[in-house]
Amino acid sequence: MLKVQGIRPFAYWFANLIADFIVQLPIMILVISFFSKDPRFHGEQIRDFIPLFLAFILSLISFTYKFSQKYEFSWIGGPPIILASLIPASIIAEIIELIIPRSLSYTLLGLSFFLGPSITLFLGINRIINPQDPYDSDAISLFKHPFVYAIFLLILGVLDFANVVYSDSKVTEPTEKRSLQEYQKGSIIQHGQDAEDHFLRGNLSDEKALTQELQRLISRNNTDVIKVMDLQKTYKNGCKAIDNLNFGVENGQIFCLLGTNGAGKTTCLEVLANKIPKTSGTVEIQDQDSADFYKNFNRVGVCSQINTLWKSLTVHQHLRIYARIKGLKGNEVDEVIQYILDALQLEPYSQQKTSELSMGTQRKVCVALAVIGAPKVLFLDEPSTGVDAVGRNQIWQLVKTVIDAKKGAVVLTTHYMNEAELIGDKLGILVNGTLQTIGTLADLKKSHADYLITIKMTENPALKIKLKKVINFIIPEAVVDEKNSKHGEIVFQVPAHAMRFSKVFEVLEFSKRDE
Repeated sequence: MLKVQGIRPFAYWFANLIADFIVQLPIMILVISFFSKDPRFHGEQIRDFIPLFLAFILSLISFTYKFSQKYEFSWIGGPPIILASLIPASIIAEIIELIIPRSLSYTLLGLSFFLGPSITLFLGINRIINPQDPYDSDAISLFKHPFVYAIFLLILGVLDFANVVYSDSKVTEPTEKRSLQEYQKGSIIQHGQDAEDHFLRGNLSDEKALTQELQRLISRNNTDVIKVMDLQKTYKNGCKAIDNLNFGVENGQIFCLLGTNGAGKTTCLEVLANKIPKTSGTVEIQDQDSADFYKNFNRVGVCSQINTLWKSLTVHQHLRIYARIKGLKGNEVDEVIQYILDALQLEPYSQQKTSELSMGTQRKVCVALAVIGAPKVLFLDEPSTGVDAVGRNQIWQLVKTVIDAKKGAVVLTTHYMNEAELIGDKLGILVNGTLQTIGTLADLKKSHADYLITIKMTENPALKIKLKKVINFIIPEAVVDEKNSKHGEIVFQVPAHAMRFSKVFEVLEFSKRDE
C-alpha cells in the first residue's frame, strides 16, 4: 500500500533496516561486554567480536525481512529471535563435527555459510574462541580468520536485502485468485439485496451508451482526469477478470462502478492503482501512464477493500505518517489531521491502536488515509462496508469536499444502488468483468429500470383475468410479478421502454366503468 503512495521499496526497507539495527545495538553491546569480562578472552579477541556481531545483526535483519514477505510475521528483534536462530545453527554444527572428520568439518561448515546468518555467526565465534585448533591444520586457510565470517555475513545480508527490494519492486498478482466459475457466478449475495442483484446481473448491455463513452474518450477535446481504454486483465489460470473496459472520469466527477461480488470491481481498481499488472490496455491519470505511480503518488489516494493498517500504531500515528508521505510539513500536518478527525468523528479514537477499533471505525481510518493531502484522484473500493448510516454520510461529505476543492476525480466501487444514487455523478454496471452500460443515474433508470403497476382489487377471479388481458393488450411486455403480488392486489412488471402511461390509465378507467 505504501508503494502505491509513492514510497520506493529501497527507501522503505533501508529505513526499516537502520531503525531495526539501532534497536539491536544495545543487545550487541551487552553481549560484547559479557565476553570482555571473561578472563579467557584478551583484547584482540574482543575486537574480533565487534565486526562479527555488527555484520550478524545486519544479516539477520535482512534474512528475516526475506521471510516476512512470504509468511505472516514481522521482524520484532530482541534476544528471543537471536537465541532461536542460534540453537539450530549450533545443532547443525555439532552434527557435522560428529559424522565428519574434524580436519574436514571446518571446511564444510565454512562453505555452508549460505544456509543462514546464525550458522555463520556460530562458526565465527568458534574460530575466535579456538584460533589455533590443532584439528584444522588441513582445512582451507581462508576459514581460519574470524574476520572472513563477518564478510560472509555481510554478503548474506546484502544478497537478502537485494532480494527483498527486488521482490517488492515488482507489481505482482495476488497469491489467491478466484476461478473463472467464481467470477461468472458472483460468489456472495448480500442479504436483502435480491432485487438489486437481479438488476445488476441482468442483461443490461447498452452498446449505444458504451459506444458514446468510447467516442467521448478518443475525442481531441477530452480533458478527463482518468482515462481507461481497452483495459483487460486475465490471470494465469485463464480467468478473465475484466474485459475491454472503456470509461473516463471528468474533473469534479464521482464515477460509481456497480456490480455484484465477483463482477470484477476490485480487480479493476487494483489495476487502476497499479497494485496488480494489467494484461493489456491503457490507464492514464492526467494524461500520464498510471504505471509510473512514483510520479503520481501525491495526486492519488487509495482505499483498498481490505483494511491496510498497522495493528500496533494509533489512528493519529497513521495519519501523521501518511501526511508526511504526502509532503505536508510543519503546522499543516496537525491542521489537516485535526480536520479529518473532526470530519469523520475519529477524535475519540485518535490515541487507540487500530487493532482495538471496530471494523466500521477501521474503515473510516482507511478512508481518512486515502483523502489526506487532498489528492487529485481517489480510488475507493467499497469504502463504506461495515460503516453505519451516520458514518457513511461523514465519508461521502469528506470525499465530496476533497474532490470539490481539487476539481479531482473519484472511482468508487459498490454493490448498493442507493449508495451510488446518493454520491455518484456517473455510473457503470460491471457484469462478469464486462461493462454493460454507463451513464448518469437518470439515464440508467430510463434505459433499464422496470415499472411496477400495482392494482388493488377484490378477490374476483373474472376481474383478475380481465385486467391481465387489458394490460397485455396495451403492453405485451408486461408480466405478472407473482413474488410481489398478494391478497387483494395484482402487480405487473413493465420494462421502462415499453411503458405507455396515457393508454394504461385510459384502459383502467374504462375497465372500472365497465365493471
